[in-house]
Amino acid sequence: MKSNAEAVKDQTPKTQPPAPKEPTPKANASKAERQPAARVAKEAKADADVEPADRLPTTVEELKESKSGLATFLFLSGKDKEDIAKELKAAFKLTDGQAVKIVRRITGRARFFQRALSLVAAK
Repeated sequence: MKSNAEAVKDQTPKTQPPAPKEPTPKANASKAERQPAARVAKEAKADADVEPADRLPTTVEELKESKSGLATFLFLSGKDKEDIAKELKAAFKLTDGQAVKIVRRITGRARFFQRALSLVAAK
């Protein structure tokens, strides 16, 4: 049997569609306006190829000012890992866990670079 009554739809509000994004100024900018940005990016890339001198320590004192630098210096000087952790803990007021974690991470790297230098020197 067919019913002549129309089906009544539930009129619950649907979620509203996301508002259309407004175009960015760059998308509407002419090619001439975008050229300086491209040039700046190219110059920045050229500068990134050369490592800045201020990023690396120039003296042993500067090296010892950082946690990783001190750990590396002490490891390459021949100290045990436990002694290095104690010195880090005292110098930078770290917990035992933090000091051990830093020592483990840095000595692994230092060992790698020490090995790499010995291989290069043997060549």
